[in-house]
Amino acid sequence: MCPLMNMKTHIQRQAECLLNRGKITGFNSYYCGMHDPDNENDKIKVITQKRNTRGAIGVNVSIKKHVRILKPHGSLDWYEVNGNVIRTQINIDARRLIITPGTSKFKAGYQQPFDYHRESANRNIKQAKAILIIGYGFNDEQLEVHLIKKLREGIPALIITKELTPNAVRICDGLNNVTLVSVGDNDDKTIVSINGIETDHDTKWWSLAEFIDGVLI
Repeated sequence: MCPLMNMKTHIQRQAECLLNRGKITGFNSYYCGMHDPDNENDKIKVITQKRNTRGAIGVNVSIKKHVRILKPHGSLDWYEVNGNVIRTQINIDARRLIITPGTSKFKAGYQQPFDYHRESANRNIKQAKAILIIGYGFNDEQLEVHLIKKLREGIPALIITKELTPNAVRICDGLNNVTLVSVGDNDDKTIVSINGIETDHDTKWWSLAEFIDGVLI
């Protein structure tokens, strides 16, 4: 097998254990919904009938494979309406709930709904068996305490980003469990680093869309 195919197979195996079918976001609807994390697990429950050894019928509750999408800094489609947090793809005349860079960033991160998403993100990072990192520069102390610890423990991780920040390079240096995918000499090229060995490719795999089309499909 050629080195290119070896590299693609390596990334596919990492990505396939990270990408699942279902997703939950903390909101009760995709197009327009309230922030309702307490009840979101209902969307991933699977209830089936079962019969015991005596013939009686009962139910079995299981959790289907899913992705939990958390946004500790909010999102452009989050709004506060009459004291409620909603998510909608329609532009409405209401206060957007998103944390922008600045001196108030740290304080705002401990307010709701950001606090729920930050705590949930940290909890899931601590429990993770593999991590996919997309477009992150390793510049958030509120998340990195747990994230960096997991990476240094040797958890398989795949980082896809256009440009690796100095922090990302410093943190990932020497971590053979981390695969790095970033831009090459120009936007039409990609550098892939596996076990500290870099290879150049005439692709745009640093772009998530191109990565999905060129590697996962």
